[in-house]
Amino acid sequence: MSSSGTAPGASAPGGADKAATLIFGLHTLVELVLGGIKLRGKYANFELPPGAEKNVRHHGVALLALALLGAMVLARGEGRMLAPGEGRMATTVLCAFHGGCCLAGVTGGILALHGAFFLAFAYVLLVTRDHRHQQPAKQSQS
Repeated sequence: MSSSGTAPGASAPGGADKAATLIFGLHTLVELVLGGIKLRGKYANFELPPGAEKNVRHHGVALLALALLGAMVLARGEGRMLAPGEGRMATTVLCAFHGGCCLAGVTGGILALHGAFFLAFAYVLLVTRDHRHQQPAKQSQS
């Protein structure tokens, strides 16, 4: 068993753990910043009708929840974040969310951001597809 508490070889292949750390870290930071900005109740360069600030804040809270999901995966640590269970499930959810945003017809920079995260999370799922059947070894109680 390695010092991280996982069985030897349970780490994702080919540096996928390091790539996932970068992807989840960047995603968490971006969603945290954008969610925080939207909590002000305004969109940049848009004049909103009265009362619409509640919808913008709602959008901000949703982005903060996505940031929390990413942070929770990061908290598992390299070698465990992509192991079967919650890490892979969160990756699938974030991939589906960002892919769905692309299909929903967003445009411009928003499309580029969602498209980039969709491709990044799809990459993580693809390179770890054979890894999904490996269970991390349980730490012995010593």
